[in-house]
Amino acid sequence: MIDCCELLIAEHRRTEELAQRLETLLNRATSPQADNEATWLAVRKAYQALAQDLHRHFVLEEQALFSVLHPYRTMILMEVEHDDLLTLQGDFASQLARLSDGEEVSNDEADALLKAFDAFKERLFNHIREEERGIFPLANEKLEEEEKMKVVRLYTELLEASESGPLSMVRPAPGFQIQSTELFASSDKPMTYHTLYDREHTSLQHIRIQAGQKQSPHWAGQHQHVIVLSCQVVFETPQESHTLVSGDAITIDSRLVFAFTAVKDTQLLLFKTWPHPHYSKT
Repeated sequence: MIDCCELLIAEHRRTEELAQRLETLLNRATSPQADNEATWLAVRKAYQALAQDLHRHFVLEEQALFSVLHPYRTMILMEVEHDDLLTLQGDFASQLARLSDGEEVSNDEADALLKAFDAFKERLFNHIREEERGIFPLANEKLEEEEKMKVVRLYTELLEASESGPLSMVRPAPGFQIQSTELFASSDKPMTYHTLYDREHTSLQHIRIQAGQKQSPHWAGQHQHVIVLSCQVVFETPQESHTLVSGDAITIDSRLVFAFTAVKDTQLLLFKTWPHPHYSKT
């Protein structure tokens, strides 16, 4: 079986090595015995190597892995962590830019620089562990072989493109969509089902049932949460029944068989989600 994250894990090891090398040089540069000009030049070169490596790695992850994994689990939180890491990296870069090559660094300047680096490094290493313990195993478990091959192909193509210049970290612009729900439109049909939202592993459905009409008993299949918008309906299982009125809500386990019978014209909002830990694509 293909391990679609193997190349990204190897990149993590390289990133850790670059960060540790920078830390060693920083400790040397801020020591009393430091050869200031030569050592700080080495620090700046080491930082540039780490910054370039990290930028490329984030683009490879987001555009190769996250883009394919997103239908199974949203990657927005991991992208936010990338942004947070780039902010911490920028804080360190700002502290480093304040120092002049060849000039003695004060204790306060050294402490501020090391503090900024420590905050960045701790967050970076925690992020790496989180991906390797959670995101990468999820990808290898949930993605089909063809999807894993796509991850590897995208990674390879992006890596080759990076040899010609820096990759652009472009994400789809966030947006919104307004739609007509027909929530209050009249209907002559005994029952109507209108899907308002269906994405990843959740959906939202509007159900209208005329008075006296009954659903056929059916298996839930997914965890469901139903809100009664208007009028009166009877919730029935093979063992019992309950009358619900406007404003009531009921949570239904995915294994339950049930049906609704409308006493009066009834409107329901039905929320569905796949039982944890199953993930479903759109």
